[in-house]
Amino acid sequence: MEFFTSHVVAKLGIFCYFLLACLASGTALGAQDCANPKLDLTVQDIEAKLSVEQHPVRLHRREDLEDWLFPFLPRNVLNLTSTIRFFEVVDRRFYVKDGEVLQQFTNDGSRGHIVAISQDGTRVYRLFGFPGAESAYNQLAHDFHIVIQDEEKAEQYGRLCAEVVYGVLPPLWIQGSGDAELAAANYFGVQKAVRWWSKYRSKYSEANLKSSARIMSKDVFQFRLPILHGSPSPLHQEEPKIEDFLLQIHKDGRVSQP
Repeated sequence: MEFFTSHVVAKLGIFCYFLLACLASGTALGAQDCANPKLDLTVQDIEAKLSVEQHPVRLHRREDLEDWLFPFLPRNVLNLTSTIRFFEVVDRRFYVKDGEVLQQFTNDGSRGHIVAISQDGTRVYRLFGFPGAESAYNQLAHDFHIVIQDEEKAEQYGRLCAEVVYGVLPPLWIQGSGDAELAAANYFGVQKAVRWWSKYRSKYSEANLKSSARIMSKDVFQFRLPILHGSPSPLHQEEPKIEDFLLQIHKDGRVSQP
């Protein structure tokens, strides 16, 4: 009994230490850890507004996108974690209406909209899926002093922006022949993909299937990302194409399509 009590006290001590450290930092360390009240209110407000505009939704935090942005933030604006929170708008499967619990089946598997919110909850940026996503992201880049130093960083940054600003999802990215075959297989099945890939390689044997970034001018990079383009449908069996997604990236983090 004495051992059990000591073990519990030790566990509580560790938890309390973590809680106090989190509160002292003033940051939200996870979707459910020491949340910022202002940020929580902002999230709830956005969910309520979007639920009126569309149907019941919630904001699902995307820490993977936050980690992706982290290297491009100058060190003088960083705390323990990123100063930006990314969220994906997803359907709320269960919700309450007129005192009754209802269920909806509206998610078609497509990508949800993206919202970015400052860590203190005071600034909101409506990105992919919303009107003016590019302008909103460029404002974010300005507000948080994003810096792109070289071509290697521009290539990494371009992939992030392709997703959060323009909705070009990783499953469509082509980073070599293996990616092309896999994307085609997801597009219209393995057997057709093998035939399509064989025909494509014979026709475009010199095609460069790797993303890249190059210097266009003193302060601008051009980012290039091969993607599988097309929308398969049982009624429309057009073969997919590999096309270049192009993006101009400024050293101050602003982006635009040429």
